[in-house]
Amino acid sequence: MSSLSLELLKNSMIQINKTVSNAHFNTAETDREFIFQQLYFMELFF
Repeated sequence: MSSLSLELLKNSMIQINKTVSNAHFNTAETDREFIFQQLYFMELFF
């Protein structure tokens, strides 16, 4: 492989890793919001 090909491959892998990290963070954030809503609902109605 040429140096340019390796650089392009490396850059695409970095972008994929960033995308996966963002997706994981967004899922975790949604889970925290859901848990908070459930706790708030329990406090409000019980």
